Amino acid sequence: MMSKMSIQTTNSILPSIWKDKSIISETKDWFVCNKPAGKSIEEVTQFLKQAGVKFSPVYALDTEISGPVLLAKTLESRNFLKNLYGSDGFTFIFYAWGIPHKPCPSEWTCDLSIAWDEYKKRSYPSLKKGKKAATTFQTIQTFGPYHLFKCSTHYLRTQQLQIHSHFSYFNILGDTLWTTNGNLVFLEQLKPNVKNTPLAPITKGLHLALAEVSFELNNKPIKLEVPLPHTFEVLNKTLSRYLP
Repeated sequence: MMSKMSIQTTNSILPSIWKDKSIISETKDWFVCNKPAGKSIEEVTQFLKQAGVKFSPVYALDTEISGPVLLAKTLESRNFLKNLYGSDGFTFIFYAWGIPHKPCPSEWTCDLSIAWDEYKKRSYPSLKKGKKAATTFQTIQTFGPYHLFKCSTHYLRTQQLQIHSHFSYFNILGDTLWTTNGNLVFLEQLKPNVKNTPLAPITKGLHLALAEVSFELNNKPIKLEVPLPHTFEVLNKTLSRYLP
């Protein structure tokens, strides 16, 4: 069993190369960096290797998703954390802006099993071939047809969240996996009388972000949190300005 650990926040490893706010929670056994959307795990790990940091990623976070990335410094911590991750010992909290395609409750859980289509290179729901998966959703905020959802799961799969949202009650903004246009938000849609405004979306990309990772170590809860990306703040301010 790993020894007890304390968490300190430091800027000793990652400089200010990230556009989003960067933090590190660091112990003698691991550290956490806030990966911005658009940067892959490979880019993050390559940078750290060049900085002379020895580590091993505990889990992978898709390129288009921002959020905390946990990296182990020692073989002991790597084995412990990876085993904990493989046994559903982690909880991942995402936030997503979306549009419901039917009336949705304030909270619900979708447990469709997820399989991988090698030909189409994407996941799909399958009761026969799929692996177990579950996501709990909670409505946090509403502006007209746009909702902010909290999404909780033990499985770090971006396409799982896209599938569970789509096949339950809503589509995530920017999702091109299950929608044709991604449901992007345009200022003209919010305020039709706006003139001389270019027809461009307020924000781009999948509007989904990992904000919190939690697990238990030596009977002590560990919570790793990062701020939501700036795009969430921009969309929130715009929607609150033009919609009730």
